[in-house]
Amino acid sequence: MLFWVLLALTLILFVGFLWGQPKNLRLARQAMVTLEEIFTPQDVEYTWLGGVLGFKALYRRSAPIPEFLVTLLLLPRHTWLYMPFAYLRAKGDRLLFAFPRTSTTERVPPALPNLRQKILPDRVVLELRIRWPTLRSDLQEIARWLASS
Repeated sequence: MLFWVLLALTLILFVGFLWGQPKNLRLARQAMVTLEEIFTPQDVEYTWLGGVLGFKALYRRSAPIPEFLVTLLLLPRHTWLYMPFAYLRAKGDRLLFAFPRTSTTERVPPALPNLRQKILPDRVVLELRIRWPTLRSDLQEIARWLASS
């Protein structure tokens, strides 16, 4: 009896992996394309985090801020046993922007309900809790905020 219970649990986790991994890869690809369309970097360096958990990207462009770091952190949809704990901790997918601390980046960020600003000694971090249907408009607001001096 225990064998069949473990076999059923294994099959459920395997199906979860087969469902979650492509979904996270699709979401990461969507975020990458949207970020590159809106911020138009001249050069980008991507570093994958855990294969399907997101990425770090260093964006280099001409103006107004020549270099900033973007980190996408996705929920572990491929690991159903850990998913409830990750959701309690993170409450969803997040996109973090780290800008050098300047007078431009210390201004009040756009009034988005899913955006938080942290001012650290050497940089300013914006944390965007991603709502996937409105990702493009949220990123356009951040780009407008960066462009206005």
